[in-house]
Amino acid sequence: MDQKVVDKIHHAVKTGTSYCGRLYNYQKDGTPFWNLLTISPIKDDNGKTIKFIGMQLEVSKYTEGVNDKQLRPNGLPKSLIRYDDK
Repeated sequence: MDQKVVDKIHHAVKTGTSYCGRLYNYQKDGTPFWNLLTISPIKDDNGKTIKFIGMQLEVSKYTEGVNDKQLRPNGLPKSLIRYDDK
């Protein structure tokens, strides 16, 4: 994984902020794929971060190749996924 991405994830956890970015990952069989990682803080009533919630989603087919540049009939991108990092 790119060290810049790792640093941004560490910074988000350290500062209690959200992070959303695309990571290059590998399946058990070695096949590479793009993974969308979203991390968000859960805070108590005083605003102190008490834990994080995270979600991962395989997004290769939505962000690579033809879907990355195609537009819908209304002019919006076919892929509506947006990242802090790409």
